[in-house]
Amino acid sequence: MKVFISKADANVFFVYERWADKAAIESHDKEPHTQKLMQIGQTALATAPDFYFLGDTNPLPDRSKSANADDELFIIFFIFKFDPTYRNQILAQFEDHITNTRKEEEGNILVDLYTVDGQEDTLAVYEHWRK
Repeated sequence: MKVFISKADANVFFVYERWADKAAIESHDKEPHTQKLMQIGQTALATAPDFYFLGDTNPLPDRSKSANADDELFIIFFIFKFDPTYRNQILAQFEDHITNTRKEEEGNILVDLYTVDGQEDTLAVYEHWRK
């Protein structure tokens, strides 16, 4: 699990997790530490969290690079909406963009694109860079 606090608002944070399947999520949800976090969330959260179940796109996520211990973290995560009639064009352009970013930009550690289950007009991008 990765947790990021918004630089714009310290009261906003983002959680990013990757699971093997739905059974793994359900098992995690039953753990005592997860239950404790959910209980705290019921009283501490101003609003219910937004959940987005993400699907892989091409190229698939690449975990062959890793951050150096002395790297300052610079992470970008964004979700955006688009006109679904352009979906195939956007996915194709991102495939090209991600392939080239991974190959040609030395500062890039991760750049991944995900679909959002049940939302044909939404994509999520996760990027991790060396500063």
